[in-house]
Amino acid sequence: MKIYKVLSNTCKNPKLVGYYLKRIVKKFKGEKGYQISEFENSGIIKKEYKNYEDYVKHQKSKLSNLLDFDNFFDFGRMEKYDREYRETLKQRIKENEELKQGMSCLCLGARLGTEVKSFIDLGIFAVGVDLNPGKNNKYVVVGDFHNLQYSDNSVDIIFSNSIDHSLYLDDFLLEAQRVLKPDGYFLIEIGAETDDPERLKHNYEAIAYKDIDLIVDKIKEINFSILRKVDISFPWKGVQILFKVK
Repeated sequence: MKIYKVLSNTCKNPKLVGYYLKRIVKKFKGEKGYQISEFENSGIIKKEYKNYEDYVKHQKSKLSNLLDFDNFFDFGRMEKYDREYRETLKQRIKENEELKQGMSCLCLGARLGTEVKSFIDLGIFAVGVDLNPGKNNKYVVVGDFHNLQYSDNSVDIIFSNSIDHSLYLDDFLLEAQRVLKPDGYFLIEIGAETDDPERLKHNYEAIAYKDIDLIVDKIKEINFSILRKVDISFPWKGVQILFKVK
């Protein structure tokens, strides 16, 4: 009953608290459990969708759900995240002296564009792509990071903190390599490893891994070298790694 009272106090329309409480329970329990298959000897676990269209639909629903709850309950989580991560990421980017004002950056899986703003704040031309950037988003355009709409060798920097949302990891990495200039940089933020199949079943991530180095090794295999690797703790525990095209 305590959660019911809390929601009644924060909800814009208390009469609908019961309805939204059921939705929250479904969200955390998982309205749909996906099958999980482990790649033999890879240490990477992958979520199995019926088809690619099902994957796209599922990924697109994340933003809608976040905005839905945020707007209905007046939590302000999205605004808080945008403000805090924008500043935190900006400071992290500044530590990479190779990334300079006047460069161009493509942010993959950028949702509403917080990371795009961080690069713009530093004088870097930036745009994001996402399956669902929401309405009237001036920072992010509709796009699929498995099949980017941009030219070969066209940008200086690729950034992403959404690598665990890629259904086809190899395609994600090869597309990043394709659009980067021959002397380009690949800046990624990777969450701490997890290989919990139950967690993966009921969340939006499409892959999980036993060790971050499994992802790092895949990136190195396609002609990238590591320039810098630092631990991060916000918005989640993990690492930020700056790669350069060899």
